[in-house]
Amino acid sequence: MRLGINCKLYRNTGTYGSPTWTVIDEVSDLTVNSAWDFADASTRASRLKAMMKTQMDLNITGKVRVSLAGTGYLALAAAHIADSVIDFLVLDGTTVTDGVTGYRFDGQVAFDSEDQSLGAVEYQDFKLVPSPSANLFKTVTVASSAPVFTTI
Repeated sequence: MRLGINCKLYRNTGTYGSPTWTVIDEVSDLTVNSAWDFADASTRASRLKAMMKTQMDLNITGKVRVSLAGTGYLALAAAHIADSVIDFLVLDGTTVTDGVTGYRFDGQVAFDSEDQSLGAVEYQDFKLVPSPSANLFKTVTVASSAPVFTTI
């Protein structure tokens, strides 16, 4: 059984070729959305509609606790304002747990609503979307206690 609390969002604080995966600890809720688009591939050979997958709409949504001491929050906030791109790794576990899966992509950050009511702990809703990059988007599977990347 997998638990959501064990899922992780990482940012690369090293280089692309030699990544240093730093977990963003301030994240609470996290949702991985990965829906495929389809194109009609029907022919007159059958009355059944045939479809083929074309592109995946990958985006990550979540909440991050606002913290002026939180390096993860500060990195997301800076990228939101500057339109910079971050090398992200989102996994359903840790980078050393065999069988864990996820995605690696260069992406941009978009902040959304922020509850500032009197009784609330301040959290910022965010969305991460893949951005054009020289680095191809990848799926990830952890094997032998290390992430293994496969181009999508």
